[in-house]
Amino acid sequence: MTAPPLMHGTALFLAMSTFVLGGTVVLLAGRRFDPAELLRLIEREQVTQLSIVGDAFARPIVAELQRAESLAIDDRDRDDDHDHYDITSLTRIMSTGATLSSTYKRELMKRAPRATVVDMIGASEGGPFAMAMTLPGSDPVATAKFTATPVTALFDPDTWQPIERGSGVEGVLAATGPIPLGYYRDPTKTAATFRTIGGIRYSIPGDHAVIDLDGTVHLLGRGSVCINSGGEKVYPEEVEVVARRLAGVEDCVVVGVADDRFGEIVVLVASLTPGASTDERSIIDHVRSQLASYKAPRRVVIVDHFYRSASGKADYRWARRLAEAALAIGQGPEVPCSPH
Repeated sequence: MTAPPLMHGTALFLAMSTFVLGGTVVLLAGRRFDPAELLRLIEREQVTQLSIVGDAFARPIVAELQRAESLAIDDRDRDDDHDHYDITSLTRIMSTGATLSSTYKRELMKRAPRATVVDMIGASEGGPFAMAMTLPGSDPVATAKFTATPVTALFDPDTWQPIERGSGVEGVLAATGPIPLGYYRDPTKTAATFRTIGGIRYSIPGDHAVIDLDGTVHLLGRGSVCINSGGEKVYPEEVEVVARRLAGVEDCVVVGVADDRFGEIVVLVASLTPGASTDERSIIDHVRSQLASYKAPRRVVIVDHFYRSASGKADYRWARRLAEAALAIGQGPEVPCSPH
């Protein structure tokens, strides 16, 4: 089963490979992602493999499972099982394209005890660049920590010299092997992403990371959205992972907003779970308690609805426009919003 639509590589590539191997692909019928529909289909069709795009899909799936379990406890004397979901047929849960936090891996594996969770750093441009595999009965590794594949390399984005593993130096992830010829009718972007270094052709979409001597990959985030605040680099994904751990934060994205003193300041755009008492100050304090203070957001803009694309990807341009507008007019922390 593919949770995202087929326009997303996560769905399309895995669906195609399943068809080639003679398997069955289960698709959602709705135009919008409905976790209840997904869970009903897993049970009805006895789905064995589920592909998702990080927390954007895992969060509502887990929330629906928990809702149904809570209802089952309240109505345990009822004879029907309309709100009970059995997903024990799952033997593999695959995620790529966005962060899948260890919290949601753990929650999914509780309900699918036979499932192996495969979390990959991948892109339509190539890869996987690194993987994190959690076997049944084991505890998920830390969020955003992976293992490099045999075709993974790390390069300095300024000199394009290789960076040795274990050096502690940050670089951009690259992968060789079967990779695309390039972007359709876009030679400039093709030349920037697909590079031949030392006689080997690599795919380098722009993910920044550090690789330990043992091959452990610490993902920092996509360089194109990196924030430079007072000369310090802040990768949004690192801050977003920490912010989402705070109870009451439903979803969030981090952007840089121009600032006369620091060049850019870190601003977090977030939606809250219904009834949450979480506010701007508590979110900032929570992030600062777990990360260096310069990485903590200086402002939080709370929206009534968080916008993601149909494939689960965060829209950084939408979030930046909203943050800039809110700060420019001195808007309070709660802002109604629309992706349009």
